[in-house]
Amino acid sequence: MKLWQKIVLSLVGLLAVVVGVVCVYGIKIAGDAHTTIDNMYESVEREREPEKVVADLEASSPFSVLLLGIDSGGLGRTEQGRSDTTIVVTVNPQEKRTTLLSLDRDMYVEMVGKESYDKLNHAYAYGGVSMAIATVEDLLDIPINHYVTINLQGLSDLIDAVGGITVNNPHNFELDGVTLYQGEQTVNGEEGLAYARYRKYNPTTGWGDPNGDIGRQERQREVIQQVMNKVISFDGVTKYQDILTAVENNMKTDLSWNDLLAIKDGYLSSLTDVSSYQLSGYGETRSYGYYQFLNADNLLQVQNYMRNELGLSQLTELESSSEYTNGYNYGKMFTDQVDENSFTFTEDESSTSTTSSAATVANN
Repeated sequence: MKLWQKIVLSLVGLLAVVVGVVCVYGIKIAGDAHTTIDNMYESVEREREPEKVVADLEASSPFSVLLLGIDSGGLGRTEQGRSDTTIVVTVNPQEKRTTLLSLDRDMYVEMVGKESYDKLNHAYAYGGVSMAIATVEDLLDIPINHYVTINLQGLSDLIDAVGGITVNNPHNFELDGVTLYQGEQTVNGEEGLAYARYRKYNPTTGWGDPNGDIGRQERQREVIQQVMNKVISFDGVTKYQDILTAVENNMKTDLSWNDLLAIKDGYLSSLTDVSSYQLSGYGETRSYGYYQFLNADNLLQVQNYMRNELGLSQLTELESSSEYTNGYNYGKMFTDQVDENSFTFTEDESSTSTTSSAATVANN
């Protein structure tokens, strides 16, 4: 099987989940793959004017995708759910690289369309994909060109569809009846889902993750990479039917079949160099709960990094308003406290690290 044939659908998985997976196809099941993508397709109403969020994929322009991992559809959950995993992906064919930026779910941000402030992951609960996209656009001051959502059951089914994945578990933990110990091991769908979800820490027993949600997001990116590696290694078509079934039942996107073909033609070299980053803030418990409050300088640095990946102009200060943002309420969104270990823009250990006074870019 040719590499491009694998990547056409593997891109859906790469761009699809925080918790992710890769969708691949072979010639014998091309018809099934096309049908699967058609059934996954779901357009969404946008807060911004259409011409401001459309990327020309046929011209190989840089583009962005919002990946949302929804905490419903598994473990008996049937409600709308929240986006407990939020990753912004940029693909830049000129620089031949792909960037994944994980956003902490507890960040205190404006709920665009609701005229209030709350945790980032509540945007999906309040207004679905449309509000989640508008809220992230407003926060990062960039256009979000496409989206992909996957639910809990989708992640479990996808891990099972590829025959399990190998992970290097850094902590002993127990979650939802699943117990895993430290060390490298192969996990099935149920175990892999628990591995990607656990985040609480018990200082008495030492079980759980002392890094909380940041540690969880590191493991979610590990799961994405491990599933992708497994899919790329397949040569037959047997497992692809299971993968397509898992994706069709549990994933939605506004990337069409033709979009994926355009990506296959113009973006393959960009998908071989992937860097992952983490944006979090200063954690603080207030009367209304626990939140992460950003530092203004830190946010500006991250905005400019993501804008550069999309070929947009650099900013010298946070915008009061622009075509992608409504501006920022300094009295609500930001904190004057500075904890250098909490304000992190963290690059995975496969990449080079740099440091600035506003934020730390450090190896995981």
